[in-house]
Amino acid sequence: MKLNRFLRTLALSAALLSVGSLSRAQTTMQFPTGQWQGFAPARIQCGWLYGANFNTTNDQAIQIAVPSRYYLLDSIVIDNASVSLTTAAGGFYTAASKGGVALVANSQAYSTLTAAAVNASGSAMLATIATAGQNNQLNANPIYFSLTTPQGAAATADIRVYCRPAY
Repeated sequence: MKLNRFLRTLALSAALLSVGSLSRAQTTMQFPTGQWQGFAPARIQCGWLYGANFNTTNDQAIQIAVPSRYYLLDSIVIDNASVSLTTAAGGFYTAASKGGVALVANSQAYSTLTAAAVNASGSAMLATIATAGQNNQLNANPIYFSLTTPQGAAATADIRVYCRPAY
């Protein structure tokens, strides 16, 4: 009788141990209880303007999309120029007609864009973000690309805006 009880207890213990090894305790990494921003990307592409006209001084709007009320401007990448941009210069602003905060100064030259081919020297550049663009929380939507000096001939390039959302 005692042996029977011992064997049943041993069998029950073994069964419980095998079931217990299949289930794991839930951790905060598996089921976070805090706010979701701990899992959100720190830097996102928040705007783009493909085929921006580098031969006009007209404002060109770039819509900004961020998952928060505010954002910090991280960088602006220009690439895929249709021609070597030897004379184009201009900036990015929070308001039309070169108004609001100058995110990139109106004297930004795009002459480093000399090639469109990927992996070629001169195929992409980072715009120089102005101090005001670096040190402000922004909610401007859209932002505006506006040249002060056009290329002088048909020219296009792609613009990508990267932001750090203030979650």
